[in-house]
Amino acid sequence: MTFTLPEARSRAVLALRSQDYALALRLGYGLLQADSRDTEAHYIVAVSQAALGRPAEARIPVRRAFQAAPKETPQKFFAAQTAAQLTLITKRYTASQYWLRRSLAHAPNERLRAQTIRDFRQIKSIKPFSLSGRFSLAPSDNVNSGTHDPYLIIDGLPAVGIFSAASRPLSGVVARANVKFSYRLKQSQTSLLQLTGRISHR
Repeated sequence: MTFTLPEARSRAVLALRSQDYALALRLGYGLLQADSRDTEAHYIVAVSQAALGRPAEARIPVRRAFQAAPKETPQKFFAAQTAAQLTLITKRYTASQYWLRRSLAHAPNERLRAQTIRDFRQIKSIKPFSLSGRFSLAPSDNVNSGTHDPYLIIDGLPAVGIFSAASRPLSGVVARANVKFSYRLKQSQTSLLQLTGRISHR
C-alpha cells in the first residue's frame, strides 16, 4: 500500500493507539526516510520499540525526538519523559533522573512540573548508588599555609629560631574537591545496610 505522508502519520498514530506496534514502527521508519528530523516520527519509533520489549533500541530515537523538537514546546517535555521511562526500565537510575531534569525545564503546566519533581525524588529513594560532590577553584596569597613572621616565637621569646624561606606564604591557585558516595547493600522495612564514604583533596 502507498500512503501520503499525512496518511502515514495518521495510520501510525492509530496503530499506536490500537497497540499494533509492529505496524507503527514500520510507518515511523517510513516517515523518517522522508524527513530524518521528524520529531513525531522519532517519537513513534521510540514508543513502538519500547512496547515491543526493546528499550535499548528506543533510546536513540527518543533522544533524537527531543533534539528535533522545537524549543519551548510540549514535544520537548514528552520526549524527555519517555527517555526517563526507558532508562528507568533498564534500571539506569541516574540517566533517568537526568532526563527528568531536562523535562522539568519544558513542563507545560504546574501539575506536570510537580509530578516530575515527585518522580525524581522517588527514583532517588530507590536507586542503590548515590554520588555528590563539591569543587572549587580560587586564587590565594597563601597556598602553603605559611607564616608571615620570619621568627619562631615561643612564650614571647623571639630568639628561639628563624623560619626557613620555604615556610613563607606562597601565592597561587587552590583547588578543592569533596566527593561523597553511598551504596545501599540491603534494605528491608526495619533495617538498612549502606556503605558510605567521602574523599577530600586539596
